[in-house]
Amino acid sequence: MKIGIILGSGLDNFADKISEPEILFEEKSGIHHKKVIRGQFNNREIFTFSGRTHIYESGSDKEIFKNIKLAHLHKIELIIITNAAGGLNPEFKIGDLMLITSVINLFGKYLKNGMSEINFNRYLLRKINSIAVENNLILKKGVYCASAGPNFETKSEIKFLKKIGADAVGMSTIPEMYLASSLGMKMLGLSCITNILSETSEKTVDHAEILEAGNSASQKLSGLISLIMENKI
Repeated sequence: MKIGIILGSGLDNFADKISEPEILFEEKSGIHHKKVIRGQFNNREIFTFSGRTHIYESGSDKEIFKNIKLAHLHKIELIIITNAAGGLNPEFKIGDLMLITSVINLFGKYLKNGMSEINFNRYLLRKINSIAVENNLILKKGVYCASAGPNFETKSEIKFLKKIGADAVGMSTIPEMYLASSLGMKMLGLSCITNILSETSEKTVDHAEILEAGNSASQKLSGLISLIMENKI
């Protein structure tokens, strides 16, 4: 099975772990440097997608969906969509990985957009959770909420998001989930908790700190990806 991974902010150094890398696509324009690499990881073929276009950068579906369309073009069967997210669940810590089990979509136009509902493969979710438990890997589960950005959440927004049941919040991933599902691809969503959000905190969110937390969590991500490949999901 061909596996692809869309790497969120601060997680792109996972691509450095790939052997025999071949650059399939590269684009340096925009906020995020975009690169698609094909190579080997744990003796299996893998594709990594570093960088994505966010809705606040471009309203163009062509740009927002580029990674998923490239993944489909290369006949990738399982796409793992990762992101850096702010933790809303009080039990979360910086550096935690959260398996996305449901979403709250605040993007508006991507509620449907002619696509099917997001297909959460419950067997796959249970399998990933079992693998994590068996290998003593802490893997949280929860609801991911996405808003258009680019501003980070205010105290009132944090309070609202907690009230509606969000465990983590970011600015991506959900459009990619919709398209992957509509194309019939197996899909997993993973959030790296890079900061903790509190409506009572006076600390402001710093993007540099988010990137640093993402880099430190990439080892956990590598471990989980290794286990997924070993178990031939």
